[in-house]
Amino acid sequence: MMRAVAVLLALGLLGGCTTTQTPAPGVTAQPTATSEEASRPLRLAYSVKFLQYVKNVDEVKDALRKNLGASLLVLAQRYNPKEPEQLVAFFRENIVPEIERRLPEITDLLAEVFADTFTTDEMRRLSDLVSLPASLKMKDKKPLTDQELAEVEALRPLELMQILESKQSAIKELARVRGEVWGLRLVEELIARNPEKFRQKAI
Repeated sequence: MMRAVAVLLALGLLGGCTTTQTPAPGVTAQPTATSEEASRPLRLAYSVKFLQYVKNVDEVKDALRKNLGASLLVLAQRYNPKEPEQLVAFFRENIVPEIERRLPEITDLLAEVFADTFTTDEMRRLSDLVSLPASLKMKDKKPLTDQELAEVEALRPLELMQILESKQSAIKELARVRGEVWGLRLVEELIARNPEKFRQKAI
């Protein structure tokens, strides 16, 4: 059951957090693998900046709670079909608070997923685009000045949109795999802290 908990934690934690509504990439000449590996720290910095603008802490928490609620119910119905609400309550009391405490770990994981999915140039343009004052105005459906429009167009947003859409599946799969590993480690740590409490629930 412990592995099932980890899998469903991954789906619940990352299901809503990996979906963005930001204009994204188009296809340009691809850099070599060597140059991309060398520039990973820079790409990771761009990813962190991108996610800070795309998903603020409150939005991540909302997505987490929404997706976790559905995942925990699925898990409870599978392992305790007669009284699933008891297992859900146990998870909400013993696991969810720990997850919320570790939100920085989740955002770091997501930043690494983006850094390992996009090229350095794509990640730079994405982070530059979402941090433009014009992007905030567009989010609020406010008109742009000619200068602001030129700044946006310089980053080729339609091209970025195509790339982001083309990589959504890869982002979600990589987030799922890494999230499962993270979730399994979390559950193991919690069980090690209080084995008797979790043993009673057959976890």
